Amino acid sequence: MASDLRQFIFGPGAGWTRLVQYVDGTLPTVSQPRRFEVVQEITLEFDLTLEELYGDQIYPVAIALGKGKVNGKIKIAALGANFLNQAFVGTSAGAQSGQRLMAMTGAQLGEAATVPAASPYQYTVVNAANFVADWGVRYGDTGVPLTAASAVSAAGQYAAAAAGVYTFDAADSGRPVFVDYEYSQTGGSTLEMANALQGDVSIFSFRYQGIFGGQKIGIYLPNAVSDKFNVQTKMQGFTEPELTFNAFAGPDGTVGYIYLPMA
Repeated sequence: MASDLRQFIFGPGAGWTRLVQYVDGTLPTVSQPRRFEVVQEITLEFDLTLEELYGDQIYPVAIALGKGKVNGKIKIAALGANFLNQAFVGTSAGAQSGQRLMAMTGAQLGEAATVPAASPYQYTVVNAANFVADWGVRYGDTGVPLTAASAVSAAGQYAAAAAGVYTFDAADSGRPVFVDYEYSQTGGSTLEMANALQGDVSIFSFRYQGIFGGQKIGIYLPNAVSDKFNVQTKMQGFTEPELTFNAFAGPDGTVGYIYLPMA
C-alpha cells in the first residue's frame, strides 16, 4: 500500500526524452532516448481550471473542474543536435554531418589580416576552399566597418569574390582588418528546420527523476509537444537554453504517471 513517507527533492534532478513521432507523422524505426545534459532547472505544472457556479450570494454554491493542462519547462546548459531534434524540431532526416562557422582569430571574431601593400591589393581568406558567404570587413585599428562594393573605387571599400578573395583600395594598403565570413566544415552537425504545415507536430515522451536521501520521485509523460525553444545569451555567464512543452493524453487516455516512494 502507499506510504505517508515524506519525500524531499534536492537539486534539479534529471530528465530524458524519447521521440515518439516525427513532425511529418512518420514513426522512428528505432526510438532513441536522449538525456538532457547539465540540467539547471525543471518545472512541471499541472494546471486545472475551476468553473464556479454563483447565485446571488458572495461565494459559489458549486465548483467543478473544467479544462486542464500540463506545462513543462526545462533549462539546460549543454546542447546536442540529436537531442534538439527529438525535443523540438522533430525532422525525420535528423541531424546532418557538417556545419557552417564564422571565421575567428583566437578568441577574436573575424579573421585578422593586413591589406597587401602591392596591387591588386587582394587578400585570400584562410578557409577559401570552403568559403560560403561574406559577412563584412572592419578596420583592425578602429573597428570602423568598410563598405561592400561590386568594384572598389575608394578608400574604405572592399569587394568579396565567391572564392574567398577580398579586394581593397590602394589607399588602404597596409591597414589591419578583420574579415568576417562564413565557411563550411565536415565536422559537427546541422539540423535543418523545415517550414512544416500548420497542424503537423512532433511528439516525444518526457521522463523526470529527482532524488534525496536515497529516495526517488519520478514523473513520466508519454506524449508531449514542445512549443518554445529559447536561447538567451548574457555577459559574463553561461547560456542556459530553455525548452517548454505541453503534455496530452494518449490513445489509452493516460496523461502521465507520478512515481513516489512506497512502504
